[in-house]
Amino acid sequence: MTGPAQGSSESSLYPIGLKVGGARCLVVGRGVEATRKRKELQDCGAIVLSIDGAFAPPDLDGVRLVVAATDDPKVREEVARAAGERGIPCNVVDVNHLCTFYAPAVLRRGGLTVTVATDGKFPLLAVALRDRIAEELGEEVAPALELLGEGRALAAARFPDDPARRLHALRRLLSPDALASILDGRLDAFTAHWKAWKTELAS
Repeated sequence: MTGPAQGSSESSLYPIGLKVGGARCLVVGRGVEATRKRKELQDCGAIVLSIDGAFAPPDLDGVRLVVAATDDPKVREEVARAAGERGIPCNVVDVNHLCTFYAPAVLRRGGLTVTVATDGKFPLLAVALRDRIAEELGEEVAPALELLGEGRALAAARFPDDPARRLHALRRLLSPDALASILDGRLDAFTAHWKAWKTELAS
């Protein structure tokens, strides 16, 4: 095993999709922002715990992720410090230097998730860009993605030991014309393409 590799001297965010379904997550604070954070986590299947009063480090026992949505500077720092000592990802709303992760602006279309982040510099820009993308990306992308996922499974079964042919088949499935059909909301056209691709794959 090789030793640790040195990263860039400039810190960059490493984007991930964190699975929190069934995980205990803590939101500290009250008000509109805390309520929104709780709902976002619940929508992802998390078991959300709430504290709207005094915080103590044992409140983090068994917690996978914590969000501090409070205006109390002391509580913010206590949450961030305790989470850091336990290695728990922590977001302190609007206090970048206390965060170990930022929550991006999110757009969902079925199984598709589009996120926009600004490294915490100007979240309203992320929201504006998310909304602009939403205007261009219709609901038709959701069923199209389900067909693409099925196609990926079919290609894997058809070429289990040939990654190159599998990739070639998937590129034919998502051809430029097929992508244009999805983005233009022409689900019928994409579905017809998918059925023709499926028949060709099986031949």
